[in-house]
Amino acid sequence: PERIKRLEPGKIAWIADGKAALPIVCGGTYTNKAVKSGRWRQPEGRAAKWLADAVKAMTGVKVGPVCLMKGEEPPKGPAIFIGDLFAQAAGVECPDAKKGAFRVVSKDGSLYFCGKADYAVYDFAERVLGVRHYWETSDRGLSVVKTPKIALPEIDYGDEPVFPMRYFWPKDWWGCYQAWKLGDQFRLVHQSHAPHDWAKDTNFNYRVTRPEIFELTRAGKRCVSPMLCYGNPKTLETYIERLELELRGGPKSGVYQADTKVLSIQQWDGLIDCQCEHCRPLYDQKAGPAGNASPIMYGFVRKMSDYLAKAHPDITIAISAYLNTCQPNEGLKFPAGNVEASVCIMPGLAMLKDPGVTEAEEGLIRKWVAVTERPVRICHYSCWPAEFCAAPFVFGHVAQDHYRRMRKDIVGSFLCGAYPTERLQLSAYVCMRTVWNPDVDVQAIYDTFAARMFG
Repeated sequence: PERIKRLEPGKIAWIADGKAALPIVCGGTYTNKAVKSGRWRQPEGRAAKWLADAVKAMTGVKVGPVCLMKGEEPPKGPAIFIGDLFAQAAGVECPDAKKGAFRVVSKDGSLYFCGKADYAVYDFAERVLGVRHYWETSDRGLSVVKTPKIALPEIDYGDEPVFPMRYFWPKDWWGCYQAWKLGDQFRLVHQSHAPHDWAKDTNFNYRVTRPEIFELTRAGKRCVSPMLCYGNPKTLETYIERLELELRGGPKSGVYQADTKVLSIQQWDGLIDCQCEHCRPLYDQKAGPAGNASPIMYGFVRKMSDYLAKAHPDITIAISAYLNTCQPNEGLKFPAGNVEASVCIMPGLAMLKDPGVTEAEEGLIRKWVAVTERPVRICHYSCWPAEFCAAPFVFGHVAQDHYRRMRKDIVGSFLCGAYPTERLQLSAYVCMRTVWNPDVDVQAIYDTFAARMFG
């Protein structure tokens, strides 16, 4: 960050002579039940424990941490305070955590992490203490600088992500992924492949009462999977009925997020291949395998978009350009401006090294920006081309160049797929750093990694 203010180096004595002069303190809003049910699973608690473990690995000294319950007074004297309550009590102005912004500031011998306080902890540990968390600690992925003492600088700095969406799946609960400052501060949280439960919901029993809302397979059967038939008028009717029912206080629809006011319209995890009389005429075989079902899906979305524009103009539709609906169909528009798209980049992020792939995939992104008149979310996959080769993939500069070019067109990236340590974890680490800030020094990351891990 450009706005670092290093006031005085080595001013605050923290670790010396096998002892910690400052405790690590977090919390302030926990109840007894919350503490018992897992205070260390909440972001600030996790960061506090992670910092304590890192300091112990560095110095051999155990430093708490202390997790306060609601109304409990913090320990007297200076401390390492994690959370806005402590900072505000000390007169420190806190940035907006909802944007992923954080601030690290020293005052009166204490150090305060506020805003998105867990991000502040992880960033400070790397920037000031020299901690790196490349992969899981159990696999020796935590790299620290051994030292008998730690003296902290008086400091005041903050930062926030360039892209609000920086999500990782699976195993996003791993400590290393938390330390990469992953998160989703984008305003619209959607549900993938929704609805999940209409095919098995016994309250509405759609398999019996409305089988026509499910895809008709080539074998002439319905209800084989949760895939909906998006061409049947009954499906649109059902979507509207369930949404209106939930808005009136009825049962959850399975397609609506009330907190973000987002309606998800996203095909099940598979190709749309409905053979009913409504869908068959709509397929566009000239569009190829990446868009032959787009007229079916986005015709449905357009109808819902028009309905919401009149009935609920504050609701946004979240769609996913996926498999055979990746390409928008010719002339697709949403005049109401209430549709946001996720775009699945199917060849895999590493394949963007190829100019032809880059042109096609980034061109696809820009098509959806034009259709929705909004930046889009990106879903990148690790399984291509990694599933065809056992070699490691190192593609940090490819990722960086991509995110630099897409800076104005996307809100961030969702990395989907397994990242085995030996083959892809380093690239995932670098990739997520470029999503935080595309101008990061990628070569410096590689040089530091090589020096840390191999000498």
